[in-house]
Amino acid sequence: MKKKKILLSAYACEPNKGSEPGIGWNWALQLCKMGHDIKIITRSNNKKKIEQYLNKNKVLKKEFFFYYDLPKIFQIIKKYVPGGIYIYYYLWQYFMYHKVKNENFIKQIDIVHHLTFGVFRIPSFLWKLNKKFIFGPVGGHEIMPHQFFKELNFKNKIIETIRLFSNFFFIKFDKNLENCIKNSSSIFSRTDQTKFFLKKYFKKKIITTIDIGTNFSFKKKNNKKNILKLLFVGRLIYWKGVDILIDSFNLALKKNKNLSLTICGLGKEKKILKKKINYLGINNKINFTLSTHNKINYIYRSHDIFVFPSLHDSSGNVLMEALSNSLPVICYNLGGPGKIINNKCGVKISTNKKSRERCIKNFANKILHLANDQSRYNFLSKGAYTKSKFYSWNNIVKRAYKMI
Repeated sequence: MKKKKILLSAYACEPNKGSEPGIGWNWALQLCKMGHDIKIITRSNNKKKIEQYLNKNKVLKKEFFFYYDLPKIFQIIKKYVPGGIYIYYYLWQYFMYHKVKNENFIKQIDIVHHLTFGVFRIPSFLWKLNKKFIFGPVGGHEIMPHQFFKELNFKNKIIETIRLFSNFFFIKFDKNLENCIKNSSSIFSRTDQTKFFLKKYFKKKIITTIDIGTNFSFKKKNNKKNILKLLFVGRLIYWKGVDILIDSFNLALKKNKNLSLTICGLGKEKKILKKKINYLGINNKINFTLSTHNKINYIYRSHDIFVFPSLHDSSGNVLMEALSNSLPVICYNLGGPGKIINNKCGVKISTNKKSRERCIKNFANKILHLANDQSRYNFLSKGAYTKSKFYSWNNIVKRAYKMI
C-alpha cells in the first residue's frame, strides 16, 4: 500500500499493556513503521503514560496523538451505573466525532480506522467524515456452549443473557450502528462467529482477521524432559472457564501426581475458585499468583503448558504471550483461541454435542497426553514459537492493510 494519512481511533491505547490498550498502541506503532502518516485519537486519561514512555522511547511523536475525554461528571456513569463503561464509551465516540470533525488535520486524512474497543455493538461516528472508513477488527458474538451456560449460577446466567440480548438489540434497533456498518469500506471481524452474525443483517464483505500480535523477542526454549507445570493467565471471571480448568486438572492429577497448576490473575471468582480447590483437597497443587506486564514472561518461561479453557473469548493476548515463550496451548475450539491455535502449536478440544462432563474429561486427557508424550510436546513447543513469528504485530497489521 502506498503511503497514506491515517486517522486511528483507539479509545484504549497505552504502551507496555496487553489486551485492548496493547492493540491500540501496537497498531499505531506498526502503521508508523510501515511509513504511513498517522494521527491517533485516544482518551486524555492515557496521555500521561503515553508521554512518559515517549520521553524515553522515541518510537512515536507526541504530535501524532489527539486526546479527548468527556467532562468529569460523566465519570459517575462509568463508576456507578451498571454497564456504565459501555454507556461512557458510546458517548465518548459520539462527542469525540463532534470534537474532531472540524480540526484542520481531518482535511488531509485518507483513511479513518476505528480500532478500539474491538466490539461490534457500539458504533463509531467517524464514518461521517466521508473518508475511507475501516471498522474493526471487532468481536462480541462469540457464544458460550449451552452445556456450560446451564451450569452457571443465577447471577452469571443473567449477565450472559443480557450480553446475548444486547447483541440482537443493538443490531436491530441502533440506527447509529447500522449506519456505521453500512458506510464502512472495510469490516474486520475477530472471529467467524461475529462475521456470520453480522452477515445475517448486512450485505457487506467481512474479513476475519486477528487483531492481536506478538513481539517474539525471546529465544526458543530448549527441549524439555519433565512436562509437569501448567499455567493459566487471565481474569478470574466466570466465562474464562477457570472452574472447568480446576475440574480438569483434578482429574488429570489422579493419574499424574506430579502435575502442578499456576493461576495468574485477579477477578471476582477468586474466592469461589479457592473454596472449590480446598473442597477438592488439591490446594497444595495449585498456586495463585500475580505479575506485572513487564515480568509476566518469566512466569511463562518457568512453566511447560499453557491451559486456556475460555468459553467465548474473541481474541487472546495471553495466547500470543504463551506462543512467543514456546508454550504449547490447550484450549477449547471456541472463538479467538479456536482461530489462533492449530495442531502445530497446541491442542484444540471440540465442545460440539458433548456434555460438560465430557468436555472436562477431554481437557484432562489432553493435559495427560501432552505431559506424557515428550516428542509431541517438543514438536508443539517449537511450533508455538514459529507461530508467534507468524502472528508478529508487523505481520498482523500488514496483512490487514493488504486486504482493504
